[in-house]
Amino acid sequence: MRADNGEADTIHTSNLFLVRPNARALSLPSRGKMKTMKKRLVSTAVLLLRVALAAAFLSAVADRLGLWGPAGTGGVEWGDLAHYNAYVAKLNWFLPASIIPWVGWAATLAESLLAVGLLVGWQLRWIALASATLLLTFAITMLIGLGPKAPLDYSVFTSEIGRASCRERV
Repeated sequence: MRADNGEADTIHTSNLFLVRPNARALSLPSRGKMKTMKKRLVSTAVLLLRVALAAAFLSAVADRLGLWGPAGTGGVEWGDLAHYNAYVAKLNWFLPASIIPWVGWAATLAESLLAVGLLVGWQLRWIALASATLLLTFAITMLIGLGPKAPLDYSVFTSEIGRASCRERV
């Protein structure tokens, strides 16, 4: 029996009552609305990914500058530039010792600038490409210098994939 006010139909089948909702209740959003919803979801995901990558870059910079605490404190990897430069030397064993501090400062400056670029949203395609280059460089030097466990523990490959996704969507 159908009611004219748009309510659900009730169908009697033996002793079972089945309720069928009206057609308007089952309609899906239009293609335009679905595209808009998908676009908004992707934009939000890319924004959150940018913030996460920037936070990772800035956290590493804060650690090597001692902002997370001194070396040896729980959760602190380096704690100061001396410990960080020793790590840089271990990764870049093929470079002369005299340029290791320069390499360390170059990485620190690059991470800082890329983090700001990701947060501000300035020239995102170029920032994403530069982030990819930096993360890939980190991954390769960690893989060669420390073996496969180090880049996996530091999620360098995950960050690289996330960054690649970010570049494709910006």
